[in-house]
Order: sequence, then structure tokens, then C-alpha cells
Amino acid sequence: MMTATETVQKGSKVWLLLLALVLLSNLVLYHTDFGLSLLPEEAKAVVLGSLFDFVITIPVLFMLYQKKFSAKSAILLFATGCVAARFLIPKSFLEPFLFVTWAGVAIESALFLLELAVIFVLVKYLPKIVRRVKESPLPLIFSFPRRWTNTYRTIS
Repeated sequence: MMTATETVQKGSKVWLLLLALVLLSNLVLYHTDFGLSLLPEEAKAVVLGSLFDFVITIPVLFMLYQKKFSAKSAILLFATGCVAARFLIPKSFLEPFLFVTWAGVAIESALFLLELAVIFVLVKYLPKIVRRVKESPLPLIFSFPRRWTNTYRTIS
């Protein structure tokens, strides 16, 4: 019997095929006359299902295809799914769920600001750390972690 890891590794093309199928079915549903004829008058449940596809299903299938699982990439892909849903689902259908797409924009913005903050902290404190490492009598490999910890403690 195969383990879950073996299944993910053996079926990488399957994940890409499923991802394309989910994306294509949503495109056909909202952007063809045939798909629009299938939609009921009150399409909230269908739109909710499409949002689930864009926010959960497609990002998970993409991570399975890439074989990369991390919290950062998951959050980024979920937020990208929110934004993609805004572009692919017509505005008239998406109107009751507009907050979902704005949540995606907010998450993307927050991640961008967080990365800018990390870069700022790195630029601000790295020269001080490098100077202390150069002044240290210890070999480089031992002095850098020690200086990093000491500098980090003085920041906090």
C-alpha cells in the first residue's frame, strides 16, 4: 500500500490535470452561453462553490503539483485565489461575496508590508552585526551567530 507522500510524488501530473479541470470548468460556467444557461436564478450557492474552488481547491492542487507545502505559500496562494475569483467570476454574481475578494487584497498587502518590514530590519541592523563580527576575536563561523543573538537581544 502506498503512503500519502508516495501518492503525491507519483501523481504530479494528475494534480496539474485536476487543477486545469477545476479552472476550466469555472471558466466555462461563467464565460460561455452554455455555462450561463446552467446557472439557476439564485446562483449564490454556485458562486460560493466557485469561490471555494479558487480559494481552497486550486491552491491546494497547485501545492500538490509543486510538492511545496509552506504556510507562506499557502496564504499567498489563498489570497491570490481571492483576487483571481474577482477577475473570473462576473461582478453581478460576485456582488454578495465582495468581501472575500477584498480579503484577498488585504492579505496580499499585509504580506507585502511584512516583507518590507523584514527588509527594513535587515538593512538597519546588519551593518552593526557585521561590524561586531569583524571586531570579534573568534573565528568568523563562531562569532556571527553569537553577535546575531547579542544584537537581537538588544533590539528586543
